Amino acid sequence: VQTNPSGANVMLTNTFAGQTPTKLTLSANTTHLIQLSKAGYETENREVSLSSAASKTLSIKLKPKLGIIHLVVAPDDAEIFVDGKPRGRVPRQLRLVAVEHRLEIKKKGYQPYRTRITPRPGFPQEIAVTLTKQAGAERATPNIITTKNGYKLKLIQPRSFTMGSSRREQGRRSNETLRRVKLQRPFYMGLREVTNKEFRQFMAEHNSGALKGHSLNRDPLPVVDVTWKQAALFCNWLSVKESLPPVYIKKGGQLIAENPVGIGYRLPTEAEWEYCARFNISGTALKYPWGNKFPPTGKAGNFGDKSAKDLLAFYLPSYNDGYAVTAPPQKFEAGGLGLYDLGGNAAEWTHDYYSIYPYRADKVYIDPLGPEDGKHHVVRGAGWKHAGISELRLSYRDYSSTKRPDLGFRVCRYLK
Repeated sequence: VQTNPSGANVMLTNTFAGQTPTKLTLSANTTHLIQLSKAGYETENREVSLSSAASKTLSIKLKPKLGIIHLVVAPDDAEIFVDGKPRGRVPRQLRLVAVEHRLEIKKKGYQPYRTRITPRPGFPQEIAVTLTKQAGAERATPNIITTKNGYKLKLIQPRSFTMGSSRREQGRRSNETLRRVKLQRPFYMGLREVTNKEFRQFMAEHNSGALKGHSLNRDPLPVVDVTWKQAALFCNWLSVKESLPPVYIKKGGQLIAENPVGIGYRLPTEAEWEYCARFNISGTALKYPWGNKFPPTGKAGNFGDKSAKDLLAFYLPSYNDGYAVTAPPQKFEAGGLGLYDLGGNAAEWTHDYYSIYPYRADKVYIDPLGPEDGKHHVVRGAGWKHAGISELRLSYRDYSSTKRPDLGFRVCRYLK
């Protein structure tokens, strides 16, 4: 048995039989199932039956699983190397087999940029980087940054898009007014929700609680049962640790954002959250975290499923994500921009005060931050308690002024 590429795992009637190229000894006049698998390639099945003393050569070309990597690089005449091999001038996109690759972007006179990435078929990802000259002290703008407590954020390049939903959309709520938005400032968005362990570095006594014997408080789970103010103060705490100007200040007995907003850590604006949740690099919008059809299938995310039937009055009887309450972040497929759990696990606080916006076909909202004051803050995204068509849509808008056992947050900040 030989494959192109070689090194495929060989299973003979569900028993591991080595890697290609290899020779197999089969019992005569019996149909044998041979399965060939290799990371990043489609599994191939072959049925083989041989007479006594006969031999046969199987030569199989494996079909690659390809993912798309979009590249936004300056200067635009830089060169790219994939797994150490030159690919010439950086293209607008790469189609690579879905295994981890080493990428290096270089130009003479500039600091090289190096990263590792695993393409995800059906979920385009983006690498955005600006190389800096070697004479300068600064490094290339990183695609991923890590805070002092180990939390990771990904660089998101600004785009124009339309928030909200059409009146014809099934499950639509009246507060989902269509709004034309233009994001102009590049920003870093948290790869995932903040965990209990990370939050307790800031507030050691915090307890996310439990529900009917199911703990929400284990270290790797997303922090929940936090107020908006606690989430904002956590962002300030991160800023101080890195000598960045805190975004949130006390004024008139309230915690509000500085104006203009600087580069300190903060909660995502509602517009940033919706862009990151609903869209991919090409601008294609999704209705649900898993696609455009209901209900979810496979392992689409952590929602109100049959594993939580003893906890919830309403749940998805045909779906099982394996978690009755919250799950450790990054257990499910990333979205189109490479971020995790934006639609599921825990609903999330955003930066904005809540408001219902009038429809204005002629207006474009530039880097909107929401109203200057209000009683409630916007909550976005479904969580482990949600199971309805309305709530599981990525355009669903909620609000709150109190903490909840299904409500957490992630962290954001502007690039500059």
